[in-house]
Amino acid sequence: MSTDQKSIAAADLADHYITIILNTKPEALVGVNPAVYSNSRHDAADFNAISAKAQSIVEFRQQLINGFQNQPLPSADE
Repeated sequence: MSTDQKSIAAADLADHYITIILNTKPEALVGVNPAVYSNSRHDAADFNAISAKAQSIVEFRQQLINGFQNQPLPSADE
């Protein structure tokens, strides 16, 4: 598998993991308790906190990609 193919496969796998987490336990990535957040007033501080959490998801994704690139990954043909 070429480096480009491995990078793409690692990114796809990272995106899959993040999708699973966001669909099953999003608070694990964004750190927001939905019950509390839905009852609070949204303001600039909330937006800044959400922006910071989004950045942490981007960084988590990159860490997953870097880790997956060092693992044997299935080829696109499999």
